[in-house]
Amino acid sequence: MSLYRWDELERLGMTQADVLTRLKTGQLERVRRGTDGSLVADDPLARHRRLIKATWLSLMPGATISHFSAAALLGLPLPGMSVDRVWITRPGTSGKVAHVLHICRGEPSPSEITQIDGMDVTSLARTAVDVTRRLSFTEGVMVMDAALAAGAERGLVGEILLTEPRRRGNVAARMAALFADERAESPGESISRVIMAQAGLPAPDLQLKINDADGLIGRVDFRWRRRRLVGEFDGKIKYSRELAPAVIRRMRCGPRNNGRTAYGGRDGMSFAGVGMTSGPTFSDRGSARR
Repeated sequence: MSLYRWDELERLGMTQADVLTRLKTGQLERVRRGTDGSLVADDPLARHRRLIKATWLSLMPGATISHFSAAALLGLPLPGMSVDRVWITRPGTSGKVAHVLHICRGEPSPSEITQIDGMDVTSLARTAVDVTRRLSFTEGVMVMDAALAAGAERGLVGEILLTEPRRRGNVAARMAALFADERAESPGESISRVIMAQAGLPAPDLQLKINDADGLIGRVDFRWRRRRLVGEFDGKIKYSRELAPAVIRRMRCGPRNNGRTAYGGRDGMSFAGVGMTSGPTFSDRGSARR
Protein backbone atom coordinates (compact mmCIF):
# COMPACT_ATOMS: atom_id res chain seq x y z
CA MET A 1 0.00 0.00 0.00
CA SER A 2 1.26 3.52 -0.87
CA LEU A 3 0.22 6.76 0.78
CA TYR A 4 0.46 10.19 -0.86
CA ARG A 5 -0.11 13.77 0.20
CA TRP A 6 -1.76 16.15 -2.28
CA ASP A 7 1.51 18.00 -2.89
CA GLU A 8 3.29 14.69 -3.58
CA LEU A 9 0.70 13.78 -6.21
CA GLU A 10 1.20 17.20 -7.81
CA ARG A 11 4.95 16.60 -7.95
CA LEU A 12 4.19 13.35 -9.76
CA GLY A 13 2.52 15.41 -12.47
CA MET A 14 -1.12 14.88 -11.47
CA THR A 15 -3.55 17.79 -11.58
CA GLN A 16 -6.38 18.24 -9.11
CA ALA A 17 -8.78 17.00 -11.79
CA ASP A 18 -6.64 13.85 -12.24
CA VAL A 19 -6.77 13.14 -8.53
CA LEU A 20 -10.54 13.69 -8.31
CA THR A 21 -11.09 11.40 -11.29
CA ARG A 22 -9.05 8.62 -9.70
CA LEU A 23 -10.95 9.05 -6.44
CA LYS A 24 -14.24 8.63 -8.29
CA THR A 25 -13.06 5.54 -10.19
CA GLY A 26 -11.54 3.90 -7.11
CA GLN A 27 -7.91 4.11 -8.26
CA LEU A 28 -7.28 6.26 -5.21
CA GLU A 29 -9.12 6.27 -1.90
CA ARG A 30 -9.18 9.14 0.57
CA VAL A 31 -7.73 8.06 3.90
CA ARG A 32 -8.05 11.36 5.73
CA ARG A 33 -8.10 15.03 4.83
CA GLY A 34 -4.87 15.91 3.07
CA THR A 35 -3.80 12.33 2.34
CA ASP A 36 -4.89 9.76 -0.23
CA GLY A 37 -3.69 6.23 -0.86
CA SER A 38 -4.05 3.32 -3.22
CA LEU A 39 -7.27 1.34 -3.03
CA VAL A 40 -7.32 -1.64 -0.66
CA ALA A 41 -9.95 -4.16 0.52
CA ASP A 42 -12.79 -2.74 2.60
CA ASP A 43 -11.67 -4.30 5.88
CA PRO A 44 -12.14 -2.24 9.10
CA LEU A 45 -8.77 -3.24 10.57
CA ALA A 46 -6.97 -2.61 7.29
CA ARG A 47 -8.67 0.78 7.00
CA HIS A 48 -7.60 1.67 10.53
CA ARG A 49 -4.01 0.73 9.79
CA ARG A 50 -4.12 2.92 6.71
CA LEU A 51 -5.55 5.75 8.77
CA ILE A 52 -2.72 5.34 11.27
CA LYS A 53 -0.09 5.60 8.53
CA ALA A 54 -1.80 8.59 6.95
CA THR A 55 -2.15 10.36 10.29
CA TRP A 56 1.46 9.70 11.23
CA LEU A 57 2.59 11.89 8.33
CA SER A 58 0.98 14.93 9.94
CA LEU A 59 1.84 14.35 13.62
CA MET A 60 4.21 16.63 15.48
CA PRO A 61 7.51 15.20 16.79
CA GLY A 62 7.17 13.49 20.15
CA ALA A 63 3.91 11.72 19.39
CA THR A 64 3.68 7.95 19.69
CA ILE A 65 1.03 5.63 18.23
CA SER A 66 -0.51 4.00 21.31
CA HIS A 67 -3.44 2.19 22.90
CA PHE A 68 -5.86 0.55 20.44
CA SER A 69 -4.04 1.84 17.36
CA ALA A 70 -0.77 0.35 18.61
CA ALA A 71 -2.65 -2.89 19.33
CA ALA A 72 -3.88 -2.93 15.72
CA LEU A 73 -0.32 -2.62 14.43
CA LEU A 74 1.01 -5.21 16.89
CA GLY A 75 -1.66 -7.78 16.08
CA LEU A 76 -3.39 -7.81 19.48
CA PRO A 77 -7.13 -8.48 19.86
CA LEU A 78 -9.35 -5.40 19.56
CA PRO A 79 -12.64 -6.20 21.32
CA GLY A 80 -15.32 -3.64 20.48
CA MET A 81 -12.83 -1.03 19.29
CA SER A 82 -13.93 1.88 17.13
CA VAL A 83 -11.64 2.27 14.11
CA ASP A 84 -12.48 5.86 13.17
CA ARG A 85 -9.82 7.56 15.34
CA VAL A 86 -6.09 7.10 15.77
CA TRP A 87 -4.88 6.80 19.35
CA ILE A 88 -1.67 8.66 20.16
CA THR A 89 0.25 9.59 23.30
CA ARG A 90 2.23 12.79 23.44
CA PRO A 91 3.81 14.89 26.22
CA GLY A 92 2.78 18.32 27.43
CA THR A 93 -0.88 18.15 26.46
CA SER A 94 -4.14 17.26 28.09
CA GLY A 95 -6.02 14.33 26.67
CA LYS A 96 -8.73 15.08 24.14
CA VAL A 97 -10.71 13.52 21.33
CA ALA A 98 -10.48 15.26 17.95
CA HIS A 99 -11.89 14.46 14.52
CA VAL A 100 -9.51 11.60 13.73
CA LEU A 101 -7.35 11.60 16.87
CA HIS A 102 -7.74 10.30 20.40
CA ILE A 103 -4.94 12.09 22.25
CA CYS A 104 -3.62 10.80 25.57
CA ARG A 105 -1.16 12.67 27.74
CA GLY A 106 2.07 10.91 28.54
CA GLU A 107 5.65 10.27 27.52
CA PRO A 108 6.58 6.62 27.13
CA SER A 109 10.20 5.84 27.97
CA PRO A 110 12.53 4.87 25.10
CA SER A 111 12.32 1.22 26.22
CA GLU A 112 8.52 1.39 25.81
CA ILE A 113 8.67 2.49 22.16
CA THR A 114 9.27 0.34 19.10
CA GLN A 115 9.41 1.12 15.39
CA ILE A 116 6.87 -0.21 12.89
CA ASP A 117 7.09 0.97 9.27
CA GLY A 118 8.98 4.06 10.39
CA MET A 119 6.42 4.99 13.06
CA ASP A 120 6.99 5.25 16.80
CA VAL A 121 4.64 2.74 18.43
CA THR A 122 4.30 1.73 22.06
CA SER A 123 5.82 -1.66 22.85
CA LEU A 124 3.88 -4.86 23.41
CA ALA A 125 4.06 -4.53 27.20
CA ARG A 126 3.16 -0.82 27.24
CA THR A 127 0.34 -1.33 24.76
CA ALA A 128 -1.10 -4.29 26.66
CA VAL A 129 -1.21 -2.25 29.87
CA ASP A 130 -2.67 0.86 28.19
CA VAL A 131 -5.40 -1.11 26.44
CA THR A 132 -6.27 -3.40 29.34
CA ARG A 133 -6.84 -0.40 31.61
CA ARG A 134 -9.73 0.59 29.37
CA LEU A 135 -11.36 -2.85 29.06
CA SER A 136 -13.39 -5.23 31.15
CA PHE A 137 -11.56 -8.02 32.96
CA THR A 138 -12.51 -10.59 30.32
CA GLU A 139 -11.38 -8.40 27.43
CA GLY A 140 -8.23 -7.47 29.34
CA VAL A 141 -7.33 -11.15 29.72
CA MET A 142 -7.75 -11.58 25.95
CA VAL A 143 -5.25 -8.78 25.32
CA MET A 144 -2.80 -9.82 28.04
CA ASP A 145 -2.79 -13.45 26.91
CA ALA A 146 -2.06 -12.39 23.34
CA ALA A 147 0.65 -9.91 24.35
CA LEU A 148 2.48 -12.49 26.49
CA ALA A 149 2.18 -15.08 23.71
CA ALA A 150 3.66 -12.54 21.26
CA GLY A 151 6.70 -12.01 23.47
CA ALA A 152 5.83 -9.31 25.99
CA GLU A 153 7.82 -9.79 29.19
CA ARG A 154 5.62 -10.48 32.20
CA GLY A 155 8.09 -8.71 34.48
CA LEU A 156 8.01 -5.57 32.33
CA VAL A 157 4.21 -5.58 32.31
CA GLY A 158 4.30 -5.74 36.11
CA GLU A 159 6.81 -2.88 36.31
CA ILE A 160 4.62 -0.59 34.22
CA LEU A 161 1.60 -1.38 36.39
CA LEU A 162 3.57 -0.75 39.59
CA THR A 163 5.04 2.57 38.44
CA GLU A 164 1.56 4.01 37.74
CA PRO A 165 -0.55 2.61 40.59
CA ARG A 166 -3.12 5.43 40.58
CA ARG A 167 -3.82 5.38 36.88
CA ARG A 168 -7.49 4.76 36.16
CA GLY A 169 -8.15 1.10 35.42
CA ASN A 170 -4.83 -0.02 36.91
CA VAL A 171 -6.37 -2.40 39.47
CA ALA A 172 -8.39 -4.24 36.81
CA ALA A 173 -5.33 -4.37 34.55
CA ARG A 174 -3.23 -5.88 37.34
CA MET A 175 -5.88 -8.56 37.90
CA ALA A 176 -5.93 -9.37 34.19
CA ALA A 177 -2.13 -9.53 34.08
CA LEU A 178 -2.02 -11.92 37.05
CA PHE A 179 -4.64 -14.16 35.41
CA ALA A 180 -3.04 -14.06 31.96
CA ASP A 181 -1.35 -17.12 30.50
CA GLU A 182 0.87 -16.98 27.43
CA ARG A 183 -0.11 -20.54 26.50
CA ALA A 184 -3.61 -19.44 25.45
CA GLU A 185 -3.69 -19.46 21.64
CA SER A 186 -6.85 -17.52 20.81
CA PRO A 187 -9.26 -14.96 22.26
CA GLY A 188 -11.84 -17.73 22.54
CA GLU A 189 -9.54 -19.73 24.82
CA SER A 190 -8.93 -16.63 26.95
CA ILE A 191 -12.65 -16.00 27.32
CA SER A 192 -13.23 -19.66 28.13
CA ARG A 193 -10.71 -19.53 30.98
CA VAL A 194 -12.44 -16.51 32.49
CA ILE A 195 -15.85 -18.17 32.23
CA MET A 196 -14.49 -21.28 33.94
CA ALA A 197 -13.00 -19.24 36.78
CA GLN A 198 -16.19 -17.24 37.29
CA ALA A 199 -18.19 -20.47 37.36
CA GLY A 200 -15.96 -21.80 40.12
CA LEU A 201 -14.31 -24.50 38.03
CA PRO A 202 -10.71 -25.52 38.75
CA ALA A 203 -8.08 -23.90 36.53
CA PRO A 204 -7.16 -26.12 33.57
CA ASP A 205 -3.75 -26.87 32.13
CA LEU A 206 -3.38 -25.58 28.59
CA GLN A 207 -2.32 -27.06 25.25
CA LEU A 208 -2.17 -30.77 25.96
CA LYS A 209 -1.24 -33.68 23.68
CA ILE A 210 -3.03 -36.93 24.45
CA ASN A 211 -1.61 -40.28 23.41
CA ASP A 212 -2.88 -43.83 23.78
CA ALA A 213 -1.44 -47.21 22.84
CA ASP A 214 -1.93 -46.44 19.14
CA GLY A 215 -0.22 -43.06 19.29
CA LEU A 216 -1.43 -39.48 19.26
CA ILE A 217 -5.17 -39.00 19.85
CA GLY A 218 -5.06 -35.26 19.49
CA ARG A 219 -4.11 -31.91 20.96
CA VAL A 220 -6.61 -30.00 23.09
CA ASP A 221 -6.89 -26.52 24.57
CA PHE A 222 -7.67 -27.47 28.19
CA ARG A 223 -7.20 -30.42 30.48
CA TRP A 224 -8.02 -31.40 34.04
CA ARG A 225 -5.71 -34.36 34.61
CA ARG A 226 -7.20 -35.57 37.89
CA ARG A 227 -10.70 -35.53 36.43
CA ARG A 228 -9.56 -37.15 33.18
CA LEU A 229 -11.32 -34.37 31.32
CA VAL A 230 -10.21 -32.28 28.36
CA GLY A 231 -11.82 -29.27 26.69
CA GLU A 232 -11.67 -27.44 23.39
CA PHE A 233 -12.76 -24.05 22.11
CA ASP A 234 -13.75 -24.63 18.51
CA GLY A 235 -13.28 -21.03 17.42
CA LYS A 236 -16.62 -20.67 15.63
CA ILE A 237 -17.82 -17.87 17.89
CA LYS A 238 -16.44 -14.48 16.90
CA TYR A 239 -15.06 -12.67 19.94
CA SER A 240 -16.64 -9.32 20.69
CA ARG A 241 -18.24 -7.39 23.52
CA GLU A 242 -21.34 -9.54 23.02
CA LEU A 243 -19.37 -12.65 23.97
CA ALA A 244 -19.45 -11.79 27.68
CA PRO A 245 -18.82 -13.94 30.75
CA ALA A 246 -21.80 -16.03 31.81
CA VAL A 247 -22.52 -19.11 33.85
CA ILE A 248 -21.72 -22.24 31.88
CA ARG A 249 -24.87 -23.99 30.81
CA ARG A 250 -25.54 -27.46 32.07
CA MET A 251 -23.57 -29.74 29.82
CA ARG A 252 -25.24 -32.37 27.69
CA CYS A 253 -23.49 -35.69 27.69
CA GLY A 254 -23.70 -38.74 25.53
CA PRO A 255 -21.62 -41.84 24.91
CA ARG A 256 -18.86 -41.82 22.35
CA ASN A 257 -16.71 -44.60 21.03
CA ASN A 258 -13.37 -45.72 22.44
CA GLY A 259 -14.35 -45.13 26.04
CA ARG A 260 -14.66 -41.36 25.66
CA THR A 261 -17.67 -39.22 26.55
CA ALA A 262 -18.53 -35.94 24.80
CA TYR A 263 -20.02 -32.91 26.50
CA GLY A 264 -21.50 -29.88 24.78
CA GLY A 265 -20.78 -26.53 26.44
CA ARG A 266 -21.64 -22.89 25.73
CA ASP A 267 -20.09 -20.34 23.39
CA GLY A 268 -18.19 -22.84 21.26
CA MET A 269 -16.67 -24.87 24.09
CA SER A 270 -16.76 -28.66 24.02
CA PHE A 271 -15.46 -31.20 26.50
CA ALA A 272 -14.56 -34.87 26.48
CA GLY A 273 -13.97 -37.20 29.36
CA VAL A 274 -11.45 -39.94 28.69
CA GLY A 275 -12.70 -43.35 29.83
CA MET A 276 -10.80 -45.08 32.63
CA THR A 277 -10.04 -48.07 30.40
CA SER A 278 -8.47 -46.11 27.53
CA GLY A 279 -5.18 -45.51 29.34
CA PRO A 280 -4.14 -42.16 27.78
CA THR A 281 -0.86 -40.43 28.47
CA PHE A 282 -0.43 -36.66 28.60
CA SER A 283 2.28 -34.34 27.38
CA ASP A 284 2.28 -30.56 27.71
CA ARG A 285 3.59 -27.90 25.36
CA GLY A 286 6.43 -26.32 27.29
CA SER A 287 6.52 -26.38 31.07
CA ALA A 288 3.18 -26.46 32.81
CA ARG A 289 2.59 -23.70 35.31
CA ARG A 290 -0.49 -25.26 36.89
